[in-house]
Amino acid sequence: MASRINSILVFLLLLFLPTQLGKHFFMDFSFINGVRIDYLAPTFYLVDILALLLIAFNWKVIWRKIVKLLNCYIATSLNCLIGLLLLVGINVIGAKEPMMGLYVVGRLVEMYALFVVFSGRSRNEFGMTKGSFGMTVLVPLFIGSVVELFLSLSQLITQHSLQGIFYFLGERAFSVSTPGIATISMFGNQVLRAYGTFSHPNSMGGFYLLLYVFVLFTPRFFSLDFARDQNDKEVGSRNKFGMTTLLRFGILVISSCLILISFSKVAIVCFVLVNAYSSLKELKLDCRFCKFARVFILGVVSLIFLSGQSDILSWDKRVLLIKQSFELIAQHPLFGVGLGNSLYYQSGLLSKLPYSFIQPVHNIFLLFVTEVGIVITGAIVYRMWRSRNKFGMTSMRIVLLVIVITGFFDHYWLTLIQNQILIGVILGMCMRYPETSSG
Repeated sequence: MASRINSILVFLLLLFLPTQLGKHFFMDFSFINGVRIDYLAPTFYLVDILALLLIAFNWKVIWRKIVKLLNCYIATSLNCLIGLLLLVGINVIGAKEPMMGLYVVGRLVEMYALFVVFSGRSRNEFGMTKGSFGMTVLVPLFIGSVVELFLSLSQLITQHSLQGIFYFLGERAFSVSTPGIATISMFGNQVLRAYGTFSHPNSMGGFYLLLYVFVLFTPRFFSLDFARDQNDKEVGSRNKFGMTTLLRFGILVISSCLILISFSKVAIVCFVLVNAYSSLKELKLDCRFCKFARVFILGVVSLIFLSGQSDILSWDKRVLLIKQSFELIAQHPLFGVGLGNSLYYQSGLLSKLPYSFIQPVHNIFLLFVTEVGIVITGAIVYRMWRSRNKFGMTSMRIVLLVIVITGFFDHYWLTLIQNQILIGVILGMCMRYPETSSG
């Protein structure tokens, strides 16, 4: 019974993960000088309900992880853990809008809890049986990607949103003429970039890039499922050319299409680099020309989508936001401006752009340092450096590298629900089977 409930919750969470159906709560702190800012509105999504149910159902797994973590810190230095929690408390309480800080902390806790749940090391921990997890993950991801591809292509063809039933999946109402909408100039025509059910095409491109990387570099994860014993070949051989392979191939193809039609330059460049690495280093082909041809053809196709011209002011806006972040870091170096509070301070520095362009800096590292300061950032970096040996698997390294590269040029990994939860889920599954995580 426990296995069945877990399977259903995992299935539904991954199925609806690309969607953004939710309820925005516009509080007093959601406005800056009378202008409503979506980034400052706490939002409760359908995927949050599913995530909380999954977390609640697996609370024992999370509790054991917390106890293990506490024991680890007691064995080394409990003061470090207490100090970090105190620093986070100071950061939130000292923020201009503490409630916004608490909301961001809740989001981070949700990400970590899902990471723990999906990184459960035994089927007894996760409550699922051998051979079930791979299909429970692949089927909903495939269905969701098919829906996203249909919706995205329809938006490209019609140059506006479809609405109807897609409204209940979180699709926003827009057209190519909507002010501030993301467009691309190709062959002399202004073309609406595909949004799907995402807040922005860049978010969709990053989402499916990370999904693509995970599925590409963890084939044995899905074929072996819960077969922990390397001598257990039954599940792997049964799925080698079966439904698992077809679903993986389908997700890879559809994710590739979604990355390209998002016209996200960073995502497309990363996509080409990942495939070049896979073809030249991982792909088991004896024909060197075949490997080169695959990379060359993919590069040429990608250049078509990279050739489009987006907002001519995009670079100026990004540079301005970066300059403002450095200015805020200089003003609040130790403890930052507070989690989720950067826009309040940033708005006071804006001089060239209207409030409709208020948004986080397009760099997750600058955004993080701006909001938490160098003290907390230093403590986290130190802890990650001490744990670096845990990230030795090929899949984990590549997933983290993709997040780092795309995070240098956008903020969606820290600010948008689909990308946030995807990080917890993907990193958790990468940790689940370290011995089967390389392609």
